[in-house]
Amino acid sequence: LKAVEDAKKQAQELAQTLAIARAENERAQELARAYDRLATSNAALKATQAQLVQSAKLLREIDELPSLPETVEKTKAALQDENVPLSDVIAIIDSDPLVSAKLIRLANSGMNAIANRVDSAGAAVKLLGLRETYNAVLASTILNFAESTKAFNFRRFWEEAMFATSAVRGLGAVMKKRPAPALHTAALLHDIGRFALAHAVPEDYAKIDVRLTGSDLIQSEEEIFGLSHPEAAFVLGYRWDLPEEIVVPIRYHHNPASADPMQKEASIVCLAGYLAESYSSQRELTRDTDFADVQAAMDTLSLSPAQLVDAYREAVLTFAV
Repeated sequence: LKAVEDAKKQAQELAQTLAIARAENERAQELARAYDRLATSNAALKATQAQLVQSAKLLREIDELPSLPETVEKTKAALQDENVPLSDVIAIIDSDPLVSAKLIRLANSGMNAIANRVDSAGAAVKLLGLRETYNAVLASTILNFAESTKAFNFRRFWEEAMFATSAVRGLGAVMKKRPAPALHTAALLHDIGRFALAHAVPEDYAKIDVRLTGSDLIQSEEEIFGLSHPEAAFVLGYRWDLPEEIVVPIRYHHNPASADPMQKEASIVCLAGYLAESYSSQRELTRDTDFADVQAAMDTLSLSPAQLVDAYREAVLTFAV
């Protein structure tokens, strides 16, 4: 009987020992998991800190881009002075051959439905009017900067920029409403953030997969630079004091819903950019195309797939590089 009692006692002690060991093992595992979480959190914090440092450096690089030339400032001042004769504006533009050449090119592009070609800055100014001339001079100057930037595919940038302006006209046609002149300029410059990144960090910019578009491109830019090209465009626009009606649609052309109170304007630039990229990449657009990437912009403008395709076809007809 005593032996049985001793055996029970030993069994109870063994069970208690096992329970204690099991509890200690679970505690050890919990501590290990907590350590892993802490290590992961520290790694994420370090990565975030490194990304913030990189973003700050990138912002400084963008902020150090050259100021806009005197031609832009003089044209802007003329626009604000009701008494300045048109001949003075033409003289300002004629004094800058690079801007004059691009202004003539823009006047003959899909931005404007004209029967006869423009062959002088004076004719371009008379065709466009003062406000559109200022927007075109602004765009011309920025395009000159982009053209001189290494590690940047300016040819494709130019083609998509020019097609985007035709797309704005095409969208206006299907909506039966003429878009504001600033929207043509915003469409023309919708990807200047990519130029800003390429200029500021050319080696890192070369890491971007040229096939990426839409949200995939934004994600890749944020991972590499800590900054997407729409935000880079906003920084550059602030640096160059671009008008709000141009810089806001550019900043939000990948996310028009956040452009309050300019959702419609940003949606037009969003769709213009999408159509331009489709044209450049030879993507066929039909009424059965999946427009998920730009559906929100289409909804904002109450556009159906058929209308977007019609706008695209209209843009193709009027497009001229």
